[in-house]
Amino acid sequence: MNNKATIDLFSPIDLGSFTLRNRMVMAPMTRNRAGDGNVPQAMTAEYYRQRASAGLIITEATQVSAEGVDYDQIRQRFQGRYMANLGYDLTKAQAAIANGHADLVSFGALYLANPDLVERFKAGAELNVPDQASFYGGDEHGYTDYPFMET
Repeated sequence: MNNKATIDLFSPIDLGSFTLRNRMVMAPMTRNRAGDGNVPQAMTAEYYRQRASAGLIITEATQVSAEGVDYDQIRQRFQGRYMANLGYDLTKAQAAIANGHADLVSFGALYLANPDLVERFKAGAELNVPDQASFYGGDEHGYTDYPFMET
């Protein structure tokens, strides 16, 4: 296990039998770009390929129980690995990891618009702005066409 003083968003973490290379989690995609029968299309594979530097990619998720909806008290009650989500940026995510409020942090819109989010955060680079008009369906526009940072 890592020394508490050295743990940050980019530190590895054990999650069950897996060791994740960082604590950045890509939030689930929606089925809004799926084809007939809610089947993912080829662009879905490209979307995940572009964002493969995430420590963990969650492809789909649902509430596992009614108790799972009460987010406020989860960290105090749950003793396992805790993943925080909702409106995190680099500074807030680093603080959540550092003060023990989360073990991992999930990013949704930031990952959508920044396929190289891990690298951008590490470099302190400017982020692409998510195109909210393209969030819920359509084609590759606003999905796999966001630019990578220049190296």
